[in-house]
Amino acid sequence: MFTELTCNIIMRMVAGKRYYGEDVDFEEAKHFHEDLILAGTDTTATTIEWAMSLLLNHPDVLKKARVELDALVGKDRLMEESDFPKLQYLQNIISETLRLFPAAPLLVPHMSSENSQIGGFDIPRDTILLANVWAIHRDPKLWEDATSVKPERFENIGGTETYKLLPFGLGRRACPGVGLANRVVGLALGSLIQCYEWERVSEKEVDMAEGKGLTMPKMEPLEAMCKARAIIRKNLVFAGTDTAAATMEWAMSLLLNHPDVLKKAKVELDTCVGQERLLEEADLPKLHYLQNIISETFRLCPPAPLWLPHMSSENCQLGGFDIPRDTMLLVNSWTLHRDPKLWDDPTSFKPERFEGGERGETYKLLPFGTGRRACPGSGLANKVVGLTLGSLIQCYEWERISEKKVDMMEGKGLTMPKMEPLEAMCRAYEIVKKVLQDEETMVN
Repeated sequence: MFTELTCNIIMRMVAGKRYYGEDVDFEEAKHFHEDLILAGTDTTATTIEWAMSLLLNHPDVLKKARVELDALVGKDRLMEESDFPKLQYLQNIISETLRLFPAAPLLVPHMSSENSQIGGFDIPRDTILLANVWAIHRDPKLWEDATSVKPERFENIGGTETYKLLPFGLGRRACPGVGLANRVVGLALGSLIQCYEWERVSEKEVDMAEGKGLTMPKMEPLEAMCKARAIIRKNLVFAGTDTAAATMEWAMSLLLNHPDVLKKAKVELDTCVGQERLLEEADLPKLHYLQNIISETFRLCPPAPLWLPHMSSENCQLGGFDIPRDTMLLVNSWTLHRDPKLWDDPTSFKPERFEGGERGETYKLLPFGTGRRACPGSGLANKVVGLTLGSLIQCYEWERISEKKVDMMEGKGLTMPKMEPLEAMCRAYEIVKKVLQDEETMVN
């Protein structure tokens, strides 16, 4: 509803028409909606490419931006949207990029509301006007050293330089996405600076020639070398442990609510591994029912319900909608895994549905994405979850803390945690005592 309402407001402003409701030309509305999304992603990507090109040609500016990020955000966590307002120098870099390389060098056509004169020319009322912001932003009468890269010129917030910056237009007809664009560019550019060391591919400066197009792309696409900083390695490890821990919590919650499944998994472990030693990684391939439990947990409670953004490589149709090439796509795996058109009894916990392996339901399971852009840690995740969950089942007898079933409400977050953290009672099996005694003997 809010999406439709937003599109209605924007379309009324731009075209005086409705996007949604009775008596609406749906085909026209659909194309308008597509153009709106495409315009936002295309201009944003172009601005980030120009900004990185400028930074690579001015390493002193890049270094200063990184120092600001390390000082105000730190080296222990990734930059968040809430950090952006305090990163003044990063904002100055974006402003200077938009000044030298505005996302749309010609603003959307306007109409003169009255007879007027501009530069000695008579402009009749209702004349179509095209404002060349590229020329305005490089006018030496308005800007000191107009063609040089100087983010410092915007240090005085609200000063004389800021009001002359018009990359999104001005007044009631200005681009309605200016706030979102600044936040997206700021978060993306700041993350690139914070997470990677950047260098040019050669001693030669990056070519800053402009290509052709409404959004003024680079003539030559940017190529650069990067090396991950310590913070990205740290957060990659955290991403792996966070999703694995969330999956195990969901799995144990499901097992506590389905004690028959828990009992069947325990029987498999006792049969295939025994009660004389602990589960090892080499045992996992033969524990088919345990793997089915993990697959069913991934289906009902995927660690990342929304995949990382993808881009459509060609023009295509999806669900009756035209998807232009290079459109940003977000895949909702949570919805796919609960679609009654794809799964039998989709909301029920049934590990048996995966008993056929590749011939069964497995090919429809997409918790880690698919293809070349799939999560590279899927193999490790399956081993870690399998080894940990199997050990918990093998070593402890589990019960709920009351007759009431475990609450399966979902919380908020990229990794979809439980709304209420799991609480359970456990009692060690004899194998735990045996292992502890064996280790004590070995030490002595």
